[in-house]
Amino acid sequence: MDTSETYIKMCDCPEIQEQRPVAEDRVGSTYYGWYGIKLHNKKVYSTNRPNETIDSIWLPRQDQLQAMVIAKVSADYANTDISPEHRMVMVFASFVNAVRFPYKIPQNDLTSMEQLQLAFVMHELHNKTWNGERWLRQA
Repeated sequence: MDTSETYIKMCDCPEIQEQRPVAEDRVGSTYYGWYGIKLHNKKVYSTNRPNETIDSIWLPRQDQLQAMVIAKVSADYANTDISPEHRMVMVFASFVNAVRFPYKIPQNDLTSMEQLQLAFVMHELHNKTWNGERWLRQA
């Protein structure tokens, strides 16, 4: 699980924080409690216990990031015989190829799978790219 300062900054945005799991969603979390990290006076956590404090930053796991985008990807390719999971892999692979070539989708130094998956979510759902400091809407 990425707990780097970069991933924390990337997650500290309304588009992601509004997706915090509800209290009943406790399945599959291996990270319980707080990390010993504070960023801009906010505590950081990766847990399925939401709203620990008002000033907390939720760090979604990869499965949670995938769940955010699979409905859109499935809807975009609904008229095909391809399974939703296969569609997700195809669209993600296309995104990864585009990130490898900066003239297509500029992303700066994504160093973990969580960062890459989060960049994919923000690109697909919010048309935003990470510039190394914040999310910018694509032209």
